[in-house]
Amino acid sequence: LGGEPEFSQLVNEINRLGMTTIIDGIERISRWAHRKYNNFPTVFTLDERKMKVPHAGTDGREIMWNDSLLPNYRKVETWDRLIDDAKFFLKKYNVKGIRFDNAQSYPVMMASDVAELHRHDPDGEFHYSEEEMFFATVVKKNQETGYWVSNAAIDLEYPNPFFVKFMREMWRESDEYFVLAESHYGRKGLLALSGTIPHGMTLVQILASLSGKSVRRDGTVARIPDSKRATIKTLGRFLRTNKDVLPKNTIMALSTCSHNTPYPGAIYGRRAWAAVDFVTMLPAIPMLLLGEDSGQTHRINQAEVIQYEQDTIYDINFNKVIPKSPTKKAQQAAADAMSALSLEAGAGGVTTAAGVGGGGMGKKKGSLLNLTNVPSRNSSNQSLNGTGGDDAAVASTAVINRETEELKKLSVRSVSKQDLQELRSRNQMTRQELGPDEGFDIEKIRGHYDHRLAVRQEHSVLRTGEFCGLGVDPLFKEQAFAFARFNDEAILIVIMNLKSRQDGPEYHANATIGVQLTKLLHALPDKMIEDPDILVRPVELFDSKPLNDEIFTLEEMMFRKFNVEMTPLQTLVLRLENLPNSEANVRKHLQQSVMRLQSEAGELHDPRENVLLARVARGASRSVSAFAAALDDIRRLLKEQGMDEEGIQYFTRLALQRSSGLLYNVEYEGLVAPKDYSPPSGERIISYLSHLTTGCNKPELMKLARSVINKTQKIGPLVFLASEIGRFSTAGGLGVMVDELTKCLAAFGLDVYVISPYYTANRKNETRYLEKDGFKWTFNFDVNLGDEVVTCGCFEGEEEGVKYCFMERGDYFPKVYADPGGAARHLKTIMLASLGSLEICCQKGLIPAVITTNDWLPSMAAGYAKQGFFGSFFENTTFFHIIHNLGEGAYEGRVYPSKGDGTFDHIHRLPTHLLVDPWWAKVVVNPSRCALLSSDTWGTVSPSYLKELQSIHPLKDLLNIAKTPFAYPNGIRQKEREKLLRDKAGSTHEEAKKKLQQKYFNFQDADHTIPLFAFVGRITSQKGVHMILDAVEELVHFSGGKIQ
Repeated sequence: LGGEPEFSQLVNEINRLGMTTIIDGIERISRWAHRKYNNFPTVFTLDERKMKVPHAGTDGREIMWNDSLLPNYRKVETWDRLIDDAKFFLKKYNVKGIRFDNAQSYPVMMASDVAELHRHDPDGEFHYSEEEMFFATVVKKNQETGYWVSNAAIDLEYPNPFFVKFMREMWRESDEYFVLAESHYGRKGLLALSGTIPHGMTLVQILASLSGKSVRRDGTVARIPDSKRATIKTLGRFLRTNKDVLPKNTIMALSTCSHNTPYPGAIYGRRAWAAVDFVTMLPAIPMLLLGEDSGQTHRINQAEVIQYEQDTIYDINFNKVIPKSPTKKAQQAAADAMSALSLEAGAGGVTTAAGVGGGGMGKKKGSLLNLTNVPSRNSSNQSLNGTGGDDAAVASTAVINRETEELKKLSVRSVSKQDLQELRSRNQMTRQELGPDEGFDIEKIRGHYDHRLAVRQEHSVLRTGEFCGLGVDPLFKEQAFAFARFNDEAILIVIMNLKSRQDGPEYHANATIGVQLTKLLHALPDKMIEDPDILVRPVELFDSKPLNDEIFTLEEMMFRKFNVEMTPLQTLVLRLENLPNSEANVRKHLQQSVMRLQSEAGELHDPRENVLLARVARGASRSVSAFAAALDDIRRLLKEQGMDEEGIQYFTRLALQRSSGLLYNVEYEGLVAPKDYSPPSGERIISYLSHLTTGCNKPELMKLARSVINKTQKIGPLVFLASEIGRFSTAGGLGVMVDELTKCLAAFGLDVYVISPYYTANRKNETRYLEKDGFKWTFNFDVNLGDEVVTCGCFEGEEEGVKYCFMERGDYFPKVYADPGGAARHLKTIMLASLGSLEICCQKGLIPAVITTNDWLPSMAAGYAKQGFFGSFFENTTFFHIIHNLGEGAYEGRVYPSKGDGTFDHIHRLPTHLLVDPWWAKVVVNPSRCALLSSDTWGTVSPSYLKELQSIHPLKDLLNIAKTPFAYPNGIRQKEREKLLRDKAGSTHEEAKKKLQQKYFNFQDADHTIPLFAFVGRITSQKGVHMILDAVEELVHFSGGKIQ
């Protein structure tokens, strides 16, 4: 930079402008360094000829700089001299900051070459002195050891001793001194813990990967196959992991590019504007590269941009690397395994340089060692004692060796006219690729930088606020990303649509994206949410315009999903503006709450989604008078809207149902508990309501309470749709469960119906079995199956209070779960079971209060009812889907169209998205998808299965749409079952064993000396049959063959 006078002049000018000077610090020294470094302690290594040569500067894993030397960081002298240099610049030039290249490797130590250091000369004496051995002056080439692979870092998470010493020394000189630490390999957590400001490139790499490009450590940009592209979910996992593993209040730096890469336009394409939004709105300090906002896409001193597709070990598959569920315990463990694995496990045969941490160091399960002990570019399995591989194996082609001539291309240098012409050509070519005519003119991006930086400067919450990732509608999880920034004064919601037409034609149009703020409730300070009546409205941050005319309480905003319409690649920032609790605002809010209650009644699951329901729940938790006041508010407001008594009663019952359900959902479904009251039980609400029927001083409220009590005592018709039922067609647990449940409900006095196919033959291969039991044909009905209309018969009867309707169509229902004979036929069988069941209800004038569908055969019923195929007949019916088994694809009822069949839209006539997931690699028409998207909620038969479905099932995103799915183990009617067992198997253990031995082993009498094992269930791996088979041989051997 021209020598000391010119450098001093530069620093003075920087200070005059109110800025701080930062100098670059590197872990290596040049082979042509200043004379003061002539005696600097460095390390050596052996080349391919076993000749001792200076070890080149290195990051310890991936890149070596052949024009440099590696200092010996085992010597404290090296640390002190580096600190002295920093102090020199601080004292003489007031330089208060340094950026350490490859800070994630400091202090850079290579594994000791024990074999060489213990080499004997011909006279029998050691060739090297004890000091040389102790300080390992000869090392294994590019094999990292020391702090970063020690227990101190990996398991105990101690700060880095080099940076602890460096920061203490520098802070003694100036408490304003800071270190910007370049970070890779998932080490930024420990760097932050050591007093530095980490600066990572993982966000750059993931955003580039979204666009189908890989940004490598050396700055090279290459196209990657789709299989390695990151997704929006990957980005979310990365930011969540960052938040979980970094020390609280960590200061970080974020960039859109590096000093080696091209500018953002060449890396991200049209997502360059979104990249600017990320670095200016995420909780970090934006660190921009000089010139990146100039409207250019390339520059002279950049690494190569490879235009063709590559798939190398340098290109990280972030979907595989980033932890999906980081635990709070293994904080640094979960920390950027994404940037940690610079080489993918197994790629190119690369393994971990595991032993370098010491002889007896063991792995602690789930510890940092599993994530941060990342593959070295040239790793062998050698340990400190030198065992495990020869030296020739050390040099790997995976190591990037930066030669002098190559480095000159990346440095500031004089350029020719041809260089400038080529640069201009590349910039223009990339500009046209981005599409300036479609609004993506990279030459105008400076305005975007200026605006976003000005917004950041104006709103302190973007600089110092907390971060919280938000939920996005599952249908848009591969398209949109949302997060919140908040402090004690403000809450901002950032929603980004990260897809456009270039990602596929389905992203060309605007998208209505749903965002859920519930996660934010966990993070907000108590004082922001202690008043449930705070009024807010979403306001667009950039133009200060309200998103719409609606007003909410802050509690409502936290629990309801709100929708925003977004254009492709749009970033929308909303500010939750506090409104005064004036009489006009309160009145307007209550009126809007009534309207929302009317329009959203079927979608409300948590009473806190609507202030009217929340007041009922809150009032019921406090006193009968508070409960009465909340109910009277609902009654009065609904009446003011012109609603009749029946409507008022309906919405009052809804309020009571949602209020009583809150306790269950908090205790069993994991919903966030209210902070200012305990959810009321159903018993308390009923008791309060009963009290109001006689002890209320308001006649209208007393009348309402009485009518609600009367209607609450009776539940309207309950209709169960099932593929199998009881003794008629049971093939598994589904038929038994529905049979037992419906008979129990009927015994309680409820109006219960079961609709099921009348199969041509039952499980005993009997035909006309219904007529034998007294069931009679009552009517025929037609069902439209898209390309044909079929006529079915309805057979009816009643047993134990349950009313049965069986639909007969022998060619579609020959036997339970019969092979349908083709994809189209399979789909039409499901349609017939679904449409036919609903048609029977219509023909009978039966309006169900609840329709319960069981597994996949009737699973499209809710879709047809909700899509208006039967007009308004089922508009007041609740649809509930029970999942008995959603294991493999067959249990979902999947239909696999052949090429040319498309998605069978002409047959099923439902919206395609209800049946087909566009993100699946293969076209699958999935009726279970229709059930989950159309039913009001769903349940399953065990709490553990519920958790399994919501966490690991391929349909988990759809399963998680429902706010209150529940699980309850299958029950049985105990008395009836015990009688059945006595009748069939006898009243004692001995009698039961005798009958089994007589029936299955042809015994004349029982032999109680032989142990007998029995299994009842389907022969499938799900039932654990393979485990029984695995145990048989040992049991036979143990019993000497005397076993049944």
